[in-house]
Amino acid sequence: MNTLTTVKITRPSTISDNDPCPVPLNNTFVLKCQALYTNGQAVNLTGAKIYLHIKSALADADASAKIKVNSASNPTYFSIDNATLGLYTITVPAGDFTTASMTADTNYYIDTEIIISAGVFTHVYDTIRMFKQVTTAVS
Repeated sequence: MNTLTTVKITRPSTISDNDPCPVPLNNTFVLKCQALYTNGQAVNLTGAKIYLHIKSALADADASAKIKVNSASNPTYFSIDNATLGLYTITVPAGDFTTASMTADTNYYIDTEIIISAGVFTHVYDTIRMFKQVTTAVS
C-alpha cells in the first residue's frame, strides 16, 4: 500500500511557499487541496471524511484549535471536486474567524486530515497570516 504524505495546497502564484498565505480577516477563506500518495498517485476520496484545524501553535491539541470542522458534521465547509483525482476544497466562512477571536497580523497553522478505508492520514500543514483590509466600506 502507498503512504499518503502529500497534500498540495494551491496558493496565489505571487506567494512563495516559504511565506504565510495571506488571509483577509473577516472574509471567506477558500483552500484548494489535492491528496496524493508519495508516489504521486492521487488518493481516491470517495467516502472520505476530511478534517480541518486552524491552530495558534503547532503543539496545540486538536481540541484547542481556533477552528475545527469536519466533513461529516460540517458538510457545507467541504467539497470533493474530483474524488478520483484527490481534489477537494475547504471553505471557511468569514464569521468563523471573528467567532474564533483570530486577530490581524498573526500567523496560524492550518492542516487537513483525511480518513479513508485504508486508514487515517494527516497532512503537511501550511501557515496562514490574517491581515486587516485597508478598505472597509465601498460606496
